[in-house]
Amino acid sequence: MRLFEPSADALGRYMCLSYCWGGASFVRTTTANLHEHLHGIELNTLPQVFRDFIVVARWFQVQFVWIDAFCIIQDSDKD
Repeated sequence: MRLFEPSADALGRYMCLSYCWGGASFVRTTTANLHEHLHGIELNTLPQVFRDFIVVARWFQVQFVWIDAFCIIQDSDKD
């Protein structure tokens, strides 16, 4: 899996995951690891609910997923 920055004219189906962050600590996109996430994110570093969501999206043949912990740069006021 990798973070994807679409252009304005990008097309494709996507699914969004809605979940409660709670007090959990897990990997998320920050300004420090943005470049790394654009090249790849190891699935085994993700919480089980994220991995399950990706499996379901693949089963439905959905190309893109939205998980806010990854799609929003967490330490960026602009993002």
